[in-house]
Amino acid sequence: MQESVQSALSSQMDMFEAFDGGVEISTQQLLSNMQSQVDGVTQWEQNLSTLANKGINEGILQKLAEMGPQGSGYVAAFASMTDEELAKANELWSQSVDIKGMTDQWGQQLLESGAANIAGGMENLAPIMQQSGANTVAGLVKGMQDAQAAAAAQGHDLGVKVIESVNNGLDVHSPSAKTTRSGIYVDQGLAIGMNLGKATVMIASAGVAMTIRRACAGNTTGKITSDICGNGSDRGSHQGSK
Repeated sequence: MQESVQSALSSQMDMFEAFDGGVEISTQQLLSNMQSQVDGVTQWEQNLSTLANKGINEGILQKLAEMGPQGSGYVAAFASMTDEELAKANELWSQSVDIKGMTDQWGQQLLESGAANIAGGMENLAPIMQQSGANTVAGLVKGMQDAQAAAAAQGHDLGVKVIESVNNGLDVHSPSAKTTRSGIYVDQGLAIGMNLGKATVMIASAGVAMTIRRACAGNTTGKITSDICGNGSDRGSHQGSK
């Protein structure tokens, strides 16, 4: 009780607003409302008992009981029916129950039929899916093979173009014109270099020869061999020529 009061205070009490006590009601009106609740519930219970004694369908009685006092209007309407009207109500209720049962049966059959069709469809679908998977893999392999052939062709074409570019750049056509010219230029350069150095070689050779002749001319002691200076007549002839 205390918790209920505290909960009501915390949810409804607002210190910043004017107090609102809700609907203003007199003591007489409040007592009248309470009496109407008691009378209504009592009448509802009595009508349910009357219907049970009149032989109303148990399904209808259970439905009215589940509605509670809020369904007291329906209970009163059934209670005011004649025997013929109540029999008709019972018949209509039974038909509704049969329809519901038939609907449930149809629904169950539909579910079972649908499940069977799905199962059969899956059985028929399995080989189709297998074939589809096989076709997918075969297509993938075929595509890779085609791509491989295309890549090989492109690689071959690239290699040919590279070689052609090198040959064109070097003017290569068995024999290479440019390398031929390079060989000629090498030989010509070597010959020019040798000719340019020939004078230097000649001067050096002449200097060496002069030195040897002078040495042989002054060879009075025989220290220099005859293989270098030659025989005596040669020396004389050399001296005479001087």
